Order: sequence, then C-alpha cells, then structure tokens
Amino acid sequence: MHRKCILSLFLLIVGTLIYVCCRQEVLFLIPFDSNVLSKIRIEIDYSNLNCLTYWLIFCLPDGLWYMALLYLQDYLYNDGLVYKMVFCISVMLPFILEILQKYGIMSGTFDYCDILTYLLTYIFFWICQEKRFYQYWC
Repeated sequence: MHRKCILSLFLLIVGTLIYVCCRQEVLFLIPFDSNVLSKIRIEIDYSNLNCLTYWLIFCLPDGLWYMALLYLQDYLYNDGLVYKMVFCISVMLPFILEILQKYGIMSGTFDYCDILTYLLTYIFFWICQEKRFYQYWC
C-alpha cells in the first residue's frame, strides 16, 4: 500500500478516535455497542473549554478527515479531466458543507473555527505538495 494511502487511513483513524472518545453524542448513525463506548469515553465539561481544547475536540477531527481526503485524492492522482473535477470538489467540499449549515440548508453546526481549520489544512497540504502542484498547474 502506498504511503499516502496509509497516511490518509491514519489521519482518518485519529480523527475518528477523537469523536469516539470525546464526542460520542454525534455517533448516533454508527452502530457502536454503548457498553464499549462508555468504557472509552473521556468526560469533558463543555461549558469550561479554552480555545485550544475547543479546537482539539471540535475542529481537529474534521481537519484530519479533510487532510485524509486530500491525501487520498493525491494518491489517486492522474491527468484526466474527471480527476481534476473530483479533486476540485474535494478541496471545496468542507467549505460548501459549512456554508450549507450556516444557511440552514443542511443540518449541523456552522463554525468559523471549522472554516479556519479547513483553510489551514488545505494550505498545509498545498505547501507539502507545492512542487507537484507547481508542475501540474503551471
């Protein structure tokens, strides 16, 4: 398995572990055994979070999932038009979902910190891939 694919899987797992340990209330769609979840739950006083803790619990998992998506897209890279379209959609997807949440078109909680996390994640990804992006787009 290619290392970008492994990295993508690792990022996805770490992001998921944050949800499983800290935000079990959003896992209602996933059939987990509640006995197992109660044993790994980290109790957090949400009313007393500082900025860093808030970001680690609420924004970082989404940023890790976004980075996993970007690395998976990079792993699947080719010169085709379909790839370019799928990659562009992948880049824009979390921003579009946040905007849909802001205007009530999609359920969820709009958060400017999520948008900032996605932006920083994309910039970090772009810097890591700069040579390849420069060769491809320029």
